[in-house]
Amino acid sequence: MIFEPGDKSVLQYDDEEELNSFLSTHHGRAVSGEDGGPAGGPAARVTKVVKYDTHPGDYNLDGSVDAETVKSLIDGMTKDGRVNGHQLVMAIRDEQSAVYPVDQGKHESQYKMDGTEHDLSFLSGSESGGSDV
Repeated sequence: MIFEPGDKSVLQYDDEEELNSFLSTHHGRAVSGEDGGPAGGPAARVTKVVKYDTHPGDYNLDGSVDAETVKSLIDGMTKDGRVNGHQLVMAIRDEQSAVYPVDQGKHESQYKMDGTEHDLSFLSGSESGGSDV
């Protein structure tokens, strides 16, 4: 779930009805200026929800990286026949990670796992198609 200010949160729901109920309730709090939950502070409107078949942090659990990718990293880092080992380790870590090493944008998922965007048009005032409140 991605909020209007760019904050992100991972949710787990059994079905779309339960998810939509939560989103409607949270959206109502946001447009009414109510608290966002137990952490306090005002609720923020939801701008995007990305659905995954499994938790997006489970991406590439075995930690494998394609050998051609590693060769390409080495080739790109080679200078005078040598490679900085620290940089190579960090680059391989970034390749195998479930999240992108660089922010993909304020309203984009940080996870590499492919997901599908949830339709938020049922929320009035949502960025994805509802009318402004």
